[in-house]
Amino acid sequence: MDEAEAAPRWPARRKAVVFRDGLAIAMLAYRPVRRKNLAMMRLGRHLMKVSGRWQIVFAPEETKTRAPYEAVLPEALGPRLERYLDVHRPVLLRGEQKDGNPGNRPVHPELDAVWISQSGTQLMAEDLGFQIFVRTRREFGRGLFPHMFRDCVATAVAIDNPKHIGDASLILGHADHSTTEKHYNHARSLDASRRHAAMLASLRESLKANGNR
Repeated sequence: MDEAEAAPRWPARRKAVVFRDGLAIAMLAYRPVRRKNLAMMRLGRHLMKVSGRWQIVFAPEETKTRAPYEAVLPEALGPRLERYLDVHRPVLLRGEQKDGNPGNRPVHPELDAVWISQSGTQLMAEDLGFQIFVRTRREFGRGLFPHMFRDCVATAVAIDNPKHIGDASLILGHADHSTTEKHYNHARSLDASRRHAAMLASLRESLKANGNR
């Protein structure tokens, strides 16, 4: 998002695309909803501002687990979201300005989808997931699909704060703790492996210091 805002020579549409992708990645990092839910977001229905705070809301019939989902976005993300909605989303809504649509008119002025494609239409789940993969691979050296953000949350909580592993279920919107428990077991196994490797490395250094190889 910062790169998009700081690029004076970029066309407005390119800035809008990069900012959009950055916002989607940041939103997944804070609130890792499923790809289908991320892509289906509608303003005023799934994404709304209540008492000065932005909230994500999905009805039971809209989630995989058939459980309602509600989450408040962190205050740090609010200004970025509003910047996208006020500046960059309108640019995307204008599309490529071809086929008899000159000027600054939106292609679909009534469209309430949060994520807009370059052609001024709703960005489909597959395309949004691919954009996130390409952008993360370019920036971080490894591409991440949306579901991997969910895996990261569960594993991170299991490693860093195992006493509160139930928090991961709440963050991810799991109907029960069985899925989160799998991540917990995986994280514990990784942690044990790392401790074992560290112990062997320490023992090896100790033997070397004593002249043993």
